[in-house]
Formats: sequence, structure tokens, C-alpha cells
Amino acid sequence: MAPFNQAPLPILLDLQGGNFFSSPLNFPLPLIFGSPAGIIRPENLALTRPNRGTVLSTYANAWLDDFGRGVPVLSFSGHTGWQEPSVALASIVAFKLFEALLVEYEERRKRTAAAGGDPDTVKLLYFDALNAQAFVLYPIEFTLNRTKSHPLLYFYQARFYVLFDLIYDSLYGYLPTDFLDFTGLGPMAKNILELAKNFGGFLGGIL
Repeated sequence: MAPFNQAPLPILLDLQGGNFFSSPLNFPLPLIFGSPAGIIRPENLALTRPNRGTVLSTYANAWLDDFGRGVPVLSFSGHTGWQEPSVALASIVAFKLFEALLVEYEERRKRTAAAGGDPDTVKLLYFDALNAQAFVLYPIEFTLNRTKSHPLLYFYQARFYVLFDLIYDSLYGYLPTDFLDFTGLGPMAKNILELAKNFGGFLGGIL
């Protein structure tokens, strides 16, 4: 297989749904990693897909209790780069935008519930064009790391539960057809989602 250019394949984090009218924060959405107009791509990315299985061992034998798929965990880490005149999002500005997105996720859920709505209508969407992934995420933790050896860089670590896998859950019929309203997505997010759907259809054709 011929190598391909990974540079134009970004990662997007997009916050959709819920009561967003009264937010005190005004920041650009989606948050883009790996594009000239966005934050530099994470240095490390890991997706763990656990199974809910337990092995019971006795003197005579061993048995496996299998309860199916567990909740995947997505984690990525990196830094937000150097602040330069030619770079719009870098250093502390990019870090605070990332941090604000995760804070707004919880605050929007709270506002939506207080207004009598369903907080689960607030969805943190993740689109990864490079690895053909599309998820609905729940933030577990977000960590800032500063080091003496790199005093000008803002290092971060972020971990998320994958609530829904928009490729496989759709492929296996776990998602209702009206699960997500994508009318509010920008063109880049829609393109990545379409890529993920096409990849899911490709998998469905060969499995």
C-alpha cells in the first residue's frame, strides 16, 4: 500500500446539543487538532477496548464468564506548541480553549437539566480522520503538566470514556436512526463523519 499524506487529516472535538444559549464562554467550535488553523496534533493517542470477562479458576478447571464488550477508553496527550505570530492557536491560548471545552461540557449538562431538559442531549463528539474513528465521549480527566526542562510548553493528558462508537454501534444496529442530529456540524466534521460511515460500510462488506 502506497504511503499517504497524513498532514491534512485532523482530529475534531465538537460540543453539540443542550442549553448553549446562556454560556459565559465564547470559543470556536469545533476544536481542531492537526490543521494549520488549529492546535498541533497530539503526540500520543491510545484507544483501549476492554471486554467484560472474568475467569473463575478452581483446582479442577477454569471457567470464563463473558458479559460482552466493556466501555472503551480513549486517551491522548501532547502539548499545545509554541506561541508564534503565524500560529493562531498555540501555547496557553490553545490549552485554555481545550480546558474550556471540557468545563463547558459539564456546565452545559447542568444548565440543560436545570431548565428541565435531558442532559444526555449534550454530546461531546470526536472525529478522527487519520484513524477513521467517530465517537461520543465522556471526559474522565484532564491534566496539565508543566516541566522545568520545557518551561514554555503546556503539556496535557486527557482521558475519555467512549459512550458510543458511531461506526461499530451503527454497523451492529445499536444506534437508533435519530440518535444524533448532525445538522449543526460544520463541513469538516461532516466530511470526517462521512469518511467514518464509509469505512464502516466497507467493514460491513468484508466481515
